[in-house]
Amino acid sequence: MEIEYGFLARAAEISPDGTLSVLGAGFDTVRSPAYPRAFPITLVVRVINLGPVKPDLLVDFDIADTAGNSILDAPVSKKLTNPMVLSSKTTVAPNESANLVLSLPALLIPAPGDYQVNLKLTDKTTVEKTIRLHAEVVNG
Repeated sequence: MEIEYGFLARAAEISPDGTLSVLGAGFDTVRSPAYPRAFPITLVVRVINLGPVKPDLLVDFDIADTAGNSILDAPVSKKLTNPMVLSSKTTVAPNESANLVLSLPALLIPAPGDYQVNLKLTDKTTVEKTIRLHAEVVNG
């Protein structure tokens, strides 16, 4: 199992035929005149070489500040089943790749600065991906 790519977007969905549709893809900086501020953020991840899907495959998702403290009320943890289903947005048969969509409709960013979006997939082994998120103040 490998993570082929991961990126932030404003919104994303996976259709029943597996097509991934993304809005506002690929940003790593959010701007606001004041903080704390809520932003809609979606993490899009493509997992390849899944092999046979185990019923205990876990997806963990968290966002941390530079001190390693989570800014979420609680990290998101999903158990995927066979066929894999994640928030009813992704269905994948065994031995295939998958696009996973994890949405936070109102992520509260407490202050300007750097953050890490941490994704961890755990089956027999653990695969991790970290995505940078920067928050900055803009005038006007």
